Amino acid sequence: MTARSGTQSNPLPPRKGRFLRTLAMLGAGLCVLVVVLLLVLQSDAVRKFGLERVTAYLASRQVDLQTDSLRYNLFALSIEVRNLRLRSAATTDLPAFVRVGRARLDLSLPQLLRGRYVVQSGVIDDVDVEYVVDADDRNSRPRPPSGPNAPRKPLNYLISSLSISNARVRYTNQAQQVDVALSLSPVQVIGNAMTE
Repeated sequence: MTARSGTQSNPLPPRKGRFLRTLAMLGAGLCVLVVVLLLVLQSDAVRKFGLERVTAYLASRQVDLQTDSLRYNLFALSIEVRNLRLRSAATTDLPAFVRVGRARLDLSLPQLLRGRYVVQSGVIDDVDVEYVVDADDRNSRPRPPSGPNAPRKPLNYLISSLSISNARVRYTNQAQQVDVALSLSPVQVIGNAMTE
């Protein structure tokens, strides 16, 4: 029988090592869960559900929203729509107030987390704004109902860069027999947070 000299290795890791390993595994699991959740939120079924919820919310505010396609990317924080039509729900017999052929907007995540909407870059093509006032003095502009005691908080937003091409604006007042149409040159909007 021989005596062993020196230290014998302990098969169980020290308590601190187990804690760090468990913490690392939980962190990795949480990261995987977040990535899977983001992928699920970008599925066609969830996009369709989201569009239905936005449409229903706007309908409750007397705004009719229709679009052929709505796509978003949560990783790049971008939104793309095709054939968007926005009109007053109270005057569906009048033309749509706004029609957009295609729009793509890239938003700022850090600003969004602060409660501020910042369009870092965007492109809007084929825009038609048609403000119609009919003979009964009804108009095509959507107006959400506002209660007498409901204070309106202004929307906190900034457009850093936006390009608008092929835009047309038309104003028609049937009672006054006015019909004015303008075609706009390409418009470039550049905003600066320092000049707000």
